[in-house]
Amino acid sequence: MGRFTQDINNGTSVSVDVDSFILELFGEKRLQLPLEIVYNLLKKRFKATRVIINFLDEKESIFKMIGSTGITASVKEGPSLEFGSYVLKTLTSPVHFSELISEPKYKEELNGYLEYDLKILFPLLYKSELRGFIALGPKDDKSTYSIEDFEELNKFGSLIGTALVHSRAVKDAYSKLDEMSCNEKTHLKLLETSKNITLAENLDEALTIFYKSVQDFFGIKAANIMIPDASGKVFKIKKSLGLSSVTDEKFVIDRDDEILGSIIQLGESMYVPEYKKISGFKSIAAQDKKKISCFYCVPIKLGSTCFGIFNIFDFVRSENDRLSSDHEKAFDYIPLGLLPYIINESK
Repeated sequence: MGRFTQDINNGTSVSVDVDSFILELFGEKRLQLPLEIVYNLLKKRFKATRVIINFLDEKESIFKMIGSTGITASVKEGPSLEFGSYVLKTLTSPVHFSELISEPKYKEELNGYLEYDLKILFPLLYKSELRGFIALGPKDDKSTYSIEDFEELNKFGSLIGTALVHSRAVKDAYSKLDEMSCNEKTHLKLLETSKNITLAENLDEALTIFYKSVQDFFGIKAANIMIPDASGKVFKIKKSLGLSSVTDEKFVIDRDDEILGSIIQLGESMYVPEYKKISGFKSIAAQDKKKISCFYCVPIKLGSTCFGIFNIFDFVRSENDRLSSDHEKAFDYIPLGLLPYIINESK
């Protein structure tokens, strides 16, 4: 499954039997993860009659119930756990619910969950950090959860946790479009571009739509999208706009390049005045260097993972020789539509 699978499992290997689970979680065209997919996968895989999902809130102070199936509809907010609770401090792998409530300090914290006849609690991890947990009820055939079930739940906790973190980040990013100071026509164009990208069949088609949009909308004539190679040590061009095949083949940027490293670490777009110092710049074809009048780098990043970079080599300048604030914000959000395709490409 490649770099992405290793990343979400913190470097550990994943058996082939979870491939279908990964593909269903990270659908090519899905920007956000419907909780129904998680419910259905857990029901299908483990025959769970009841599923409760708790996830860390935006303030990272409480684990709140964000969804459930198989419990009464009268529950609106549902039970929750504080960030520093005893239960969550020790929840590093799947555990029998009955074992937890056998200890008084845990039973008190889990009081709100007692009425749901829960059998298993397992953590949702992202980069080894606890982001939430899922509680499962009895199996529909009345059988008990096996050792094999526990092993699979341990793997799936990282997969589901990563999927939910990414989904929330995409949702948050798109909601910020409403905060942009663009006029109504510009705003609608941004949303239209994002929608059109998600209709593509693969990354190449998505990039064709993406480049046409930025060319028509912003007047950009030279740009590229770069993604990490199989080693993860360098970023290579996936597809470019207005650059030659020679540049596409030879131009790479080391991940540990001082300038690129700063951009990835900060997770923010950056105007790079001394772009000629970037590693690999000398390999750009001579005819392409004439087209480069600037270097504006946008990391395509969610959470702490950078899946690619969007480089702009020319733009309509404002008086201070910089991008307008509206264009900067647009360039930050539009590339997010490419994420499902880039993620799938990296498997």
